[in-house]
Order: sequence, then structure tokens, then C-alpha cells
Amino acid sequence: MDAGISHGFGLGRVSAVMAVGVFALMIAGIQPVVLGALQIAGRITVSQIGVAATFELLALGLMSAIAESIFSVRYLRSIGITAGICLTALNLLSAFLVGWEFIVIRAAAGLAAGILLWITAGLISRSRAPERAAAIFLTTQTLAQLGGAALLPIIGVDSKPDLGLWFLAAMALLATLSCLGIPRAYAPLGRTSEGRGRASLSLASFVTLVLVVAQVAFVLGIWVYMDPLVRLSGLSPTIGAFAVAVGLGAQVVGGLVAMVVPAKVTPRAVFLAAGLIDLVLLVIFAGHPGAPIFFVTVFVFGFLWLFVMPYQTLMAVKVDPSRRTAMLVPFAQLLGASVGPFVASMVVKEDDMYRVLLLGGGWVGVWFVGLLLLHIARRRPLGAKGNGGVI
Repeated sequence: MDAGISHGFGLGRVSAVMAVGVFALMIAGIQPVVLGALQIAGRITVSQIGVAATFELLALGLMSAIAESIFSVRYLRSIGITAGICLTALNLLSAFLVGWEFIVIRAAAGLAAGILLWITAGLISRSRAPERAAAIFLTTQTLAQLGGAALLPIIGVDSKPDLGLWFLAAMALLATLSCLGIPRAYAPLGRTSEGRGRASLSLASFVTLVLVVAQVAFVLGIWVYMDPLVRLSGLSPTIGAFAVAVGLGAQVVGGLVAMVVPAKVTPRAVFLAAGLIDLVLLVIFAGHPGAPIFFVTVFVFGFLWLFVMPYQTLMAVKVDPSRRTAMLVPFAQLLGASVGPFVASMVVKEDDMYRVLLLGGGWVGVWFVGLLLLHIARRRPLGAKGNGGVI
């Protein structure tokens, strides 16, 4: 396997790259805590919470997608350190701003964090087993975000909202320091099967990315409405709090299992099985389950959430051996994380929570259509004449 595919770095280098991504993405897990505290303090409005969260995550995902074409992989360390310093400064600056000024700076922070995520995504996409590398990263990231979300209330972020931004600045500083240990450079990504140095977007690549968006949109579109679903089943708010904890714990279990699943398990088999199980879960949610069944349903839901995500990267590698599509997977995941809750908010009504379940079924339908297209599509640039290799 050529150097453009296998990273060939020692454990210390790999750990540093993973740490960069984990610290850079900390905001994705603690946004509700940080932005909620700022809203209570009157620094942003309720509507601006959603705008700030969406702009920052979209900017983060967009930069992670386009950084490969902007920056050179020959200067990773200097690029990472510069981005980390900028992210640290922007997090500190955010503590002095309100309203739309705050939102603009958060979007800028998203761009800086996206550069750091690009560094981690580059290692994952070049690894010999990208699905396992992704599973390690996602599981570590989830544990770190859980720790951050638990720590902030303890240190009093509700009464001192700037603490959340200072915490993010500290995480950005750790990401900067971690960049001191990353490789100086990556090898260029592999060539396409046709011998071109740059890969065109194939139909299979496009469908794969849409599939990723649909999967993440399904998960987040349901997850953000977990508390109303608890009430739909006639359960108490305490049950809801425990259910969220069960779901978060199940995510960690799903990520750990994904690390050890045999390599012969294909992404299509995983996606198909997960889609069928998720449809069953939607039916159970709609059936007003009691607390024990609700907990089991949430556990399976959370397990599949993180178990499936590493296979998104593996699917991208299989449809595009140059690994360029795999570099776009983090962007597709963050886009899905933004699109899912947004579309749900447009569809769901306070007195009809069944709509969120129907919407979830629609997202599963989208990824089934994607799987069908991947089965019949031929790998060729969009709009090209002639056939490429069968996927």
C-alpha cells in the first residue's frame, strides 16, 4: 500500500493528530451548554442560539472540506499551530461580544476549527483501516464532549457564562500544543484509477455523501426531540434525563464495538441493517412504550448512531480509492447535523410529535435509495459520457 494511503506514523504522532481533532470539535458537544448560558445572561437571543450554532458548525464543516485544496499537506505543523492560535484568540474574543457580532466571530472560529479537523480527517482517510481510525476518533471525541458537558455546570457556567468560552479557549490552546507533535507533512492523496492526479466527483461519491447527510440528519433530527418523545410516551422528565444518559453511554459502546468488528463486514450491510432496525425503533417510539422498553430503544438508537458513522468513511474509501471523497465525509456529517434539526423544526408541531418520527422514516428512505443507487451506479465523473468501473 502506497504512502498516500497508509500513514506510517508512530503512536505519538497519531495520538497528537487525534487530539487536535478532539479538542477542535469540543464545541460540537457543549454548544447547548455554552450558548444556553449566554442566552440566559442576555448576550444572545433564543433565536440567535440556533443561528450561532448552525453558522459555526457549517463553517467548521465547509473549511474541513475545502482545506485540502487551499493548504499544502507539506506544512501541516505550521498550518495547525496558526489555526490553533487563531481559534484560541477567537474564543477569547467571543467573551467580549454580543448579538450578531458574537455570531460572526463564532463563524470565524468555525473556520479555524475546520482547518484543525482537516488535519485529523487527513490522517483517518489515509489510514490502512479508515473505519477503525474513525471509530477511535469518534469514540474519544464523544467521551471528551461528555466530560466537558458535565464539567461546565459544576464550575458554574450558568452564573458565569464566560467560563464556557474560556473553556473553549483552553481546548483550542491544547489543540495548538498538540500540533507540535503532529507530522510535518502528509503524503499526497492517491491517484485515481484512470491515473489522474485529481479525482473528479463521481456519481457514487456524490450519492455516498448524500447518504451520510441523510444518516446524520436522521439521528440528530430524532435526538434533539428526545424529551418531547418521552412526554409522548407519558413518561416523567426524570425518565427523559436518564434516557439521554443511556443514549450517550450507548454511543460509546457503539464506537468501541465498531473498532473490533471484523473487516469483512461491508458498509452496505451495516447501513442496510441499521436502516431496518431504525425503522423498527421509530415504530416503538410511536407506540407509547413504558420506561423499560423506552430505555432499550434509546440504547439501540445511541449504539447504532456511533457504530454506523465509521462505516461512512469506509464507504467513501471504497467508492473513491483516491480517498478524496473520504476527506469530505466530516463536512457531510456536520451538514447532516445542521440539516436534521432544522428540517425537523420546520415540520414538527407542538401538538403532533408523530411528525418527527415520520420525518425520521423519510430520512431512512433517502439512505435506502442511496444504497440502491450505489448498487447500480457506475463510478464516473458527473455528466461524463461513457462507463467507468462498476462499484
